[in-house]
Amino acid sequence: MYIHPIILTLVLVALTAVMLSQVDVVMATPSTIAFRSRNFFPKGMVYHPSHGFLVGSVGNGHVWKVNDQGQVSEFVTDSRLNDLSSQGLYIDYPRNQLLVGIANSTAANYGYVENAHVAMARVNLDTGAIESFVSLDNVRAENFKGAMFANVLTCDPEGTVYLTESFGGSLWKIDIHGNASVFLSNENWGPEQKYIPGLNGIAYHKDGYLLLGRQGVGRMFKVTLGASPTTTEIVFPDTKRPSGINGFAFKENGNLVSVGKDDNDTPLVYEIESNDNWNTARIIQTVTLSFEEPSSVTARGEEFFVVHSFFNDYFAGRETFYITKVPSPISTTNAGVNRGRVSGFTSVMIMVITLMSILFSL
Repeated sequence: MYIHPIILTLVLVALTAVMLSQVDVVMATPSTIAFRSRNFFPKGMVYHPSHGFLVGSVGNGHVWKVNDQGQVSEFVTDSRLNDLSSQGLYIDYPRNQLLVGIANSTAANYGYVENAHVAMARVNLDTGAIESFVSLDNVRAENFKGAMFANVLTCDPEGTVYLTESFGGSLWKIDIHGNASVFLSNENWGPEQKYIPGLNGIAYHKDGYLLLGRQGVGRMFKVTLGASPTTTEIVFPDTKRPSGINGFAFKENGNLVSVGKDDNDTPLVYEIESNDNWNTARIIQTVTLSFEEPSSVTARGEEFFVVHSFFNDYFAGRETFYITKVPSPISTTNAGVNRGRVSGFTSVMIMVITLMSILFSL
């Protein structure tokens, strides 16, 4: 059977377009993102598939978006955040909200009790508008009279938020309706030294308890929830602890990733595992970071990214800040790439261009 060459070519082009429409396009995520914003001084950071990196600012209190090219744009601009610090960030996906821990870091560090305002906000992830703003100024542990410092936070499946008060060593509980209380306080949760927060890592475990990390020598705690919560310190049998804890993120395998630093201030990322429901734990991987002062870690697929605060430059001022990818083996090799498919429009264009080439060649 005779088939005209043009007809045969068109059929082959159509088949090629269909096959191309099924091809994955793989673009590796950047290893370093430099972004410029005068005196931004980032603290909390989370990754969102639509917004990119959402980063809280100690310098101006607002929450910003940073993309892979280092472009910065404001996301949460509410005036109630002016002159305050956006500390910890957490995404509550079931309620489509960004949770923000809010403090006045300058007032807290200098002990100005009346000006050390603390709060928690729920932000609409579509619009950046604050849907709920809960002041915690009058929600205080009885045994602490100093300046309070709201820091990192997480939430359970019902939307109840747990937020650390990192100078007095307590934990706030804020329900979905905005009712706030001191959930627990513990003398072991306070700062080891001035200007260094106590509790600086928190994560909700899928089995219904909290993991807390204290900055400094790296003490970690397991807190059960419910009407009669209990606190136990997590034991590291080999005595090697994740020192300088500054944020937590879970891996898909259940291990915990934390940023910190060693005794020589070398910035590190730890992978921590537990085989007994976090009664004991051990560090299984440690990697070194390229820039100093990591202040938060977030997952992006199976890769992890860290934002660097550069708080040592706070009084001198700083223009450029960095987000860096955690090296393997903690970030899974080739994970976290941006994958997509060649669009139907692209396939049609391939067919049209090829057809025009054939016709003009006749």
